[in-house]
Formats: sequence, C-alpha cells, structure tokens
Amino acid sequence: MAQALDPRSPFAATLHLDPVARQSAPPVADTVAFWDGRTPGSMFSEGRYRWEVAPARLPLTPWAGDWTEWMPWRPKDAPVFSREGKEFASRLILPVAIADGIELLSTADHPQCGAILEETETVARLDYSTFVRGANAFNECFALHALSSRRQALERMAPFAIAITACHLPSVRRHGHVRGSRFPFHEQPLVSASSMLAMALLTLGRDIGEAATLAEFVSEQQQDNGWGDTDQPPDPLTTWAAASLLASVDPTFDTAAVAELFVAWQREDGCFRALGPDAPWFTAVVAKFLRASQTPFAERFEFPRIAEHRTDHKTGVPYFAYFASLAELFADVPGLAGATVPLAFLDLAGFRDFNNTFGQDLGDEVLRAIAQELATIPGSVTIRDGGDEFLVVGAPSSPSLRQGIDAFRERWPKTFRERFGDDAPVVSARVLLATSHGRDLRKAREVLGRGVGELKHRESQLGRVGLMEDRGALFDGS
Repeated sequence: MAQALDPRSPFAATLHLDPVARQSAPPVADTVAFWDGRTPGSMFSEGRYRWEVAPARLPLTPWAGDWTEWMPWRPKDAPVFSREGKEFASRLILPVAIADGIELLSTADHPQCGAILEETETVARLDYSTFVRGANAFNECFALHALSSRRQALERMAPFAIAITACHLPSVRRHGHVRGSRFPFHEQPLVSASSMLAMALLTLGRDIGEAATLAEFVSEQQQDNGWGDTDQPPDPLTTWAAASLLASVDPTFDTAAVAELFVAWQREDGCFRALGPDAPWFTAVVAKFLRASQTPFAERFEFPRIAEHRTDHKTGVPYFAYFASLAELFADVPGLAGATVPLAFLDLAGFRDFNNTFGQDLGDEVLRAIAQELATIPGSVTIRDGGDEFLVVGAPSSPSLRQGIDAFRERWPKTFRERFGDDAPVVSARVLLATSHGRDLRKAREVLGRGVGELKHRESQLGRVGLMEDRGALFDGS
C-alpha cells in the first residue's frame, strides 16, 4: 500500500506517519513538494486542501474498491448510506485527512511546510467547527479521536477538541455513555463513540472520572470477543475503538482474543476496511493495535496527558490535582483497581539549609532539577505532592520502581554538584518505595507520606545517595 502512495490521497499523510508503512513509502519531501505544486480551491469547495478529501474526487486505489462495493460497518446504517453515500463516507475521510495532514506538516522537514500548514489550519478550523454541534455523536467523537491521536495537531486545534467533549459529556454524566443523536441510533447507547470519547479525554487529561465511567461501560458491552453499537453484531470499527481503549487502561483485558477476531476480518489483500475508502487509515490503526496487543500491559499503558492547568510551573511536573485524577481512574476501572501499582514517596534532606544559604529562588531551581531527574524514570509519572515532597507512580502491573529510583539516586549527587557547586549544602533524597492495588493509591500515598516523616529521625543514616527504604506490599493482597 505504501509503495503505491498517491500524494492526492486523503490518507497520504497517514501512511507517512505510520512507522511500518513509511519504511517503504516515497520520501515525505516528495509528497510535500507535490502538495506545494497544487492550487487549492476556495475554503468552501471540495478542493479546499492540497490533498483530496471529497469522496467523489478520491484517486482510484485497489484497496478502496469500487464505490458499489462499499458497505457500512453497521448493517443498520445501510438505508442512510444508500441516501447519503458521499456524506457518509466523509465521516471517515475528512477528520483523519485534516488531523494527519496537520501532523505531517508540523513535523516534516521541508521549506514549504510552514506556508501550507498555515493555509491548512485556516480551512481546518472551519471544518472542525461543524463537529461542535452535538448533532451527530459518532461523527463528532470520531473527529475528536482523529485529532486527539495526533499530538501536534491536537496542540494546534485543542479548543475544538475541548469543545467537542463539552457537547457529549452531559450524556455521559446522565447515562454513563454517549448516546446516538441521529437515525438509526437516536438515543441509543454507542460503544464506538463512548470509546473514542474516553480515549480523547485521557489524551486531553480532562474529566478523568468520566473516562473511567466510559471504560467500564465499554467493558460491559463486549460480545463474542467484539463490539457493536446498540443491537448490532460486532463490527471491525466499533471493535477497534473499544479494544484500543481497554488495551490501554485494563490489564485484565484479553487482547489475544480480539486479535484473532481481526485476523478473521482481514481481507485477501491484507487490508482492513470499515467502509471502503478508509482502508489505508483503518489498516494502519488496526495494525497498531495488533502490535500493541503483543506487549505487556505496563509497556502499552499511557498515563493520562498532563493538562497545562495541572502542571506545577515551579517544577514542570504535575501537581497533586493530577494525582487525584489518576487515583480516581485507577479506582474506577475494574482492571486497574486490582492491578499492582508501584509508587515512591520522597522528600529532600538538607533542603531547608540550602534555602537559608542561597535563597528561595535557587531553592526553586533545586526542586526543578530533582523533578526533571525523577521525570526521566521510564514507565512512570512524577508528581509534586507539595513543598519538597514528590510522588513517583509506576505503570500498573510494573514489577517495581526500584531500578529507576536506584539509577536516579546514583545520578543525583553528580547532577547536584554540577548545577549548584561543591560548596552548596548537600540536598539528598529520602525515599520510601511500596506497591499497592490501584484502588488503594490514595491510601498508599498517605501511608508513605507519614513514613517519610519517620525517616527524618534517621539523619545519621543518610549516605552519598540519600536514604531509601522499601515497604513492600501495602494492604491486604497487594
């Protein structure tokens, strides 16, 4: 598929961004150069982007098949598709073409990327404004997911992503899921939209409690290893959305069974399709899920994004409000609630003397330096608990944080001397390690916080790398 990449395709950027497809794709510069040589139409025309987005203008490709072969992934949508074929196809084409195009232009090294990106964003804002209506739950949540799955595109279009979530969160708070807003799913629960909204909320780092509610709803709707919307049989698109969500938040989720289902759905040409023209994008995202399904949960788990309003500006790491949301997520998603979670609580010995000697401004630099060192520990998130106290939370199902903490403790004395000189009063870390169930994360933090206070009476035991104690498993069954 990548070898035959057509730069006119709405999914040209998708294939360039896919780590597997781009290995055999033409150079990105060739695609950008082709776009640079095209003249777009007006902001309201079908040719408004440098690549095609209108179904009627799509270049013919063997994997898309003929228009007459296209079939909606939900049988109940057949009457709608027969009346609104081109508009229906746009639901899977336009959002991906916009988000992936912006992402590629934001990251590619080509002199014309900036000018094309500025032009694209102007048109994209107009298109994305049509998704902020609460008028079509699937369409809008799909557009939200397309945007939130691309980091650069999300940063540039974040207000639209937040606005779309605001349209559908009331349904979640009232019913525990997203409900359809159009025939033939009017006021019916939608697993597809619920899954995509949950993934977007976790990426945005917002409304984590609602994301947990959605994940629980999605988990309960599984049938025959797959998912369908409302009374529909399992279909590839809904199954991909649900499985992608649960694979990222539920360590008990059986990815292997869903992978077998996708193998059965794979077409003879090796592609996956939801409708037809979406084959390049859908094949890429299904392949991504299949690759992730073969890795341990701790490696594929992604902590919810740290929203800017939850970042401690003094240290650059999230402050306690982020931990509160994280603890809520871990407590409310059944698989996370029972998972083993490693964590560390630490404070700084000698920090008061350093502040008294050098002043609070330089003391703030010490806090920032140690926070940034902790933030490099793989598979974890560092949180400023308050003052000179920090929490490090490991990915659920990780065996331990011990190796990462040990490496930090070895690095820190050298880092401190390089930053603050040999004459500065030593600032070292007192660390308590433990493991807990996800549901007990808040309680574990309280236990370790009190325990660190007890370590202050053991100043004589402070060595070159500070002091550390491993409390092991906390609470029953941890």
